[in-house]
Amino acid sequence: MLFTAVAFATAALFSPLALAQLGRPGTSPSEDSIASADYCQCVGSFAFPDESPNQPLTELVCIAFQGNRTDVDGYAQCFGVSPPNSGFSNFCASYGDDGARGARCCSQGQAYKDCHVIIPGINGK
Repeated sequence: MLFTAVAFATAALFSPLALAQLGRPGTSPSEDSIASADYCQCVGSFAFPDESPNQPLTELVCIAFQGNRTDVDGYAQCFGVSPPNSGFSNFCASYGDDGARGARCCSQGQAYKDCHVIIPGINGK
């Protein structure tokens, strides 16, 4: 019984609708914002475009990579992860339809619009 309740709660938490609402679909930081340090963040989902930050999965993946997760201008970023990092993007995408499509990784001093967006199976391994 407890397993069923936990499984249902987990499925509800990571449903496309919940992720879309938490991830503020269709929004992104300013294209001209400059990275203060190297970071990566999960992007996209089944419910919104590949370019949009995926807030809840960035937090989970950052913990798994032992990075330093913080919010910058309202968007989750994982510092301490060297860009470009296909391992980070693969982990973001490993959650399937309920997860992210990949990751955006930026180097210190790089403009948001110039950061590497890595989508496994498309431009990543």
